[in-house]
Amino acid sequence: MLIPASLKSPLLRSVLTASLGLSLGACVVSPHHGEHVGNTNSTIPFEIYALAPNAAIEVTCAHHYGGSMPVTSVTGSSNPITFSGEVVYPKTFNTALPSNCWESWTGRDFNYITYLHVKVNGYNATTYDEDGLDCLFGKIADGIGPITAGSACRRDGNSILLYAN
Repeated sequence: MLIPASLKSPLLRSVLTASLGLSLGACVVSPHHGEHVGNTNSTIPFEIYALAPNAAIEVTCAHHYGGSMPVTSVTGSSNPITFSGEVVYPKTFNTALPSNCWESWTGRDFNYITYLHVKVNGYNATTYDEDGLDCLFGKIADGIGPITAGSACRRDGNSILLYAN
């Protein structure tokens, strides 16, 4: 994903992702739908924003034919980010997926796939694909506010398709 250098600052990223959490409920900025994560043993970084402190975050995985398996459960942050008087609670963590999350599926640049689902306090978190993230940063660069941009650029679905070798 190509992100303009002016949008890479930690402060702007915090403001942006805080605004996304406010407008959309909980959201997942990383990983994104359609991301190639390396191999099935790779550690995957998660970046999630919740509206409540100490949110219950649950990550599950599934195959394309259904069923789901738990990956991890973590407690969200109690340390808020405040933007324009609104508060969100960022949570970052890394985890490798269990081997039974992955199913063989050969593509041009991958051999395995999985679908992740993230729930925050029992509700599906909003997800983005690469085009959605590009849309988001593009709209912000054009002067559109992050709340409007986040709503316009989110995915319709809640699953996160990942590819691996």
